Amino acid sequence: MVKDSNRKHCNKQNRMSDTEIITILILFHPGDFRCFSPYYKGDACKRLKQLFSCLVSYNCFVELREEVFHELLIWVQVVSDYQ
Repeated sequence: MVKDSNRKHCNKQNRMSDTEIITILILFHPGDFRCFSPYYKGDACKRLKQLFSCLVSYNCFVELREEVFHELLIWVQVVSDYQ
């Protein structure tokens, strides 16, 4: 795979854990927000700042969100099996 040298990537050393990313994604859905961007930039970064050790920028979060997609999909499957 060829990397695009013009595209900036988030700093992987200061990344959030997979569980933190999944938690923020799960907390988004029962809320009143229609778009994820205002939720993350406003609600998550301001109200939940003390709960998460290393919040990253929105652009970095979007990149990291793609990495936990399969884990989140498995979680949804497990939860739906219990109901």
